Amino acid sequence: MSARESVIPVFVPHLGCPNDCVFCDQRRISGAASPATAEDVRRAVEAAAASSANNGGGRQLAFYGGSFTAIPAWQQEELLGAAQPYLADGTLSSLRLSTRPDAIDGEVLARLRRCGVRTVEDAVRVCARILPVFEAAGIPVIRLGLNPTEELSGGQAAGGAYHPALGELVRARIMRSRAEELLAGAEPGARAALYVEPRLMSQAVGQHGENRAWLKEKFGLKELKILPREGVKGLMRAE
Repeated sequence: MSARESVIPVFVPHLGCPNDCVFCDQRRISGAASPATAEDVRRAVEAAAASSANNGGGRQLAFYGGSFTAIPAWQQEELLGAAQPYLADGTLSSLRLSTRPDAIDGEVLARLRRCGVRTVEDAVRVCARILPVFEAAGIPVIRLGLNPTEELSGGQAAGGAYHPALGELVRARIMRSRAEELLAGAEPGARAALYVEPRLMSQAVGQHGENRAWLKEKFGLKELKILPREGVKGLMRAE
């Protein structure tokens, strides 16, 4: 089994969120009365580094509890900047944050990439963790996300995680997790192949081929083929 990143949480409760929804009191949920500062970031990272050994999967600093990219740019830079020395010396392997779909654009993404952010949560990841739980319990899930309409797809969604193919994205993420398990231990520079049940081919490859590209980069593979094969149940690695 491949090593996993340990997560160091830093809370920015309700920061950047334009609403005050009754079901989402991030201050109470997180137990943080006020948003984190650059000094809080430094203390969290150093405390985690001192209290636990690196498990081989690295450490990921995560900003939770608010809409990170909706806060003022200078404040984003301050928090992200506090993490940069730890990325440079290897104490941290990457950054993660939570935000809203309407608080992301090309400029924001460029800033996040420049500052070492590699994971933005908004709903595919969460649904990909929940869906198998329901299916294992025999509870049928008949829809993931909103029914797509021209209005919603045209930008009329006020917020939330709307995507016209959310269900396909979720199932592709589940398939990617399975592929990670199968490719664990693959040597960098190797050529690998996965066989998939033909009807699941699009989920295995991912939208616009993103699963294949992501897996190839993560494991440092020279080549990764994902091929349909009759008789395969789900996904399997070709030997």
